[in-house]
Amino acid sequence: MRAARRGVSELYSSVLMVGVTLVFGGLVTSAAIGQFNGTTGGAALGIQEQEGSAGKQVSLVYGTIVAGSGGCTSTYRGPDGRPYAEGRTYLLTLYNYGSVSFTPYEVFDNGTLLAVGGYSTVAASAGGGASVPEEDTFTLPSCAHPGGQVFLLIDAAGDEVAIDT
Repeated sequence: MRAARRGVSELYSSVLMVGVTLVFGGLVTSAAIGQFNGTTGGAALGIQEQEGSAGKQVSLVYGTIVAGSGGCTSTYRGPDGRPYAEGRTYLLTLYNYGSVSFTPYEVFDNGTLLAVGGYSTVAASAGGGASVPEEDTFTLPSCAHPGGQVFLLIDAAGDEVAIDT
């Protein structure tokens, strides 16, 4: 009788080990599938964000200073010797060749933060067609001339557009 009990005990322990192995394997597989889904979902979001960023193709149409604005009276002579009036109000006209609109949130001029928010949206071109150039007015921290300004425009998504004048 003892031999029969021993066989049942060995059979019971084998079934128990198989059950524990299956449960543990199921947990590991479930965690791996969750990790895989999280990774691929994150990658898909990253790809969508990159596609949106790539659709923003903003370029400079025209940039000039309003002469004498902000009390500036001096003139700057360019490399060609011609005088350029200085001012503190800068008019910047931008055009978007891309398929995604761009709205500046932060604007820097030569590394100095000019302001946050309140700028016009540079509309996307519809189906590759023409968009409308958009003009924004910036108040510079000091008197400046039209050339030599480096504007960095950043939208709410963190995409940057650099404009050199």
